[in-house]
Amino acid sequence: MVERLTWSCHPSRFVLFLRDCSLWFPTIAKPAVSLLGAQDHAAISGALWRLLDTQINSPAQSKEEKLDLSLRWHAICIEPCMDSNSTIRHLCQMHSVEQDMYSKSPAFVDIAALTTTSDARRAVLHASAILKLSMELSLGRMQSIHIPFAMMSASIVFLALQSHGITSAAIPAVSDWKRVCFPHDPVVSICDSTSQVDQFLNHSRQVWNLTNNARSFYHNLNTLQAVLESLANTWGIARGMQKLVKSLTGFVG
Repeated sequence: MVERLTWSCHPSRFVLFLRDCSLWFPTIAKPAVSLLGAQDHAAISGALWRLLDTQINSPAQSKEEKLDLSLRWHAICIEPCMDSNSTIRHLCQMHSVEQDMYSKSPAFVDIAALTTTSDARRAVLHASAILKLSMELSLGRMQSIHIPFAMMSASIVFLALQSHGITSAAIPAVSDWKRVCFPHDPVVSICDSTSQVDQFLNHSRQVWNLTNNARSFYHNLNTLQAVLESLANTWGIARGMQKLVKSLTGFVG
C-alpha cells in the first residue's frame, strides 16, 4: 500500500512523517526533529526551508547528492500544499478508476477551490522542479526507491489541475525557494513586482492556460509516465503507478 509512504497535509500527521524523516533524508534527519510540536503550516514551511538552506545546500553535499536530496525535498513540500493521498483517491473515485495502492475509503477534495489558492501554485512549482531534477539525475541515482514516489507526487498535482480544466501554466524558473516556502510572510516575502516567482504566486495575476510561454501539463504527465515505466523493472510499484497515472490522464487530459 502506498499509503504507508504518503501522508495527509494535516500538520500533526505531517509532523509524524517528518519524525521518521530518515526514510527520505538518512544523513540529515536530525534537523527535522525540531518540527515536533509544530501545529501550523507556517512552522512546517520554516522547518522545510531550514532543511534546504542549511543541510541540502550545504557545501558538504556533492552536486549529485544535492540533486537527489532536492528532489526528495520537493516531494515532501507538495504535501502541505496539496493532500496527495486524498486527491488521488478523490480522482479515482470520481472517474471510477480501480486502484489497489491507496485506501479505498471515500475521499473528497475541493479541487475548484484549491486552484484559486497560492498552495496550488506552490505545488505546481514543486512538481515542476521534481520533473526537471529527474532529468538531471544520474542513472544510478534514478534507481533509488524514493524516485517513484516523487514522480507520483508530481503527477498527482498535474492530474488534479487538469481535472479542473487547467492544462498549462507559465511556470517561472525558481532560484530562491525561500519565497515559495513563505508566500504569506510579509517580512520574508515582500512582493517584488519584477520577480517572476512573486508574480506567479500573486492571486491577482492569471497564470493558468496562457497562450504564451505556457508549459503543458499533459506533456509533463507523459514525461512522468515514461520515467515511472523506466523504473518498473527495478521497482514493481512503479508499474502500478504508471498505469494509474495513464488511466487518469485518459479521463482528465
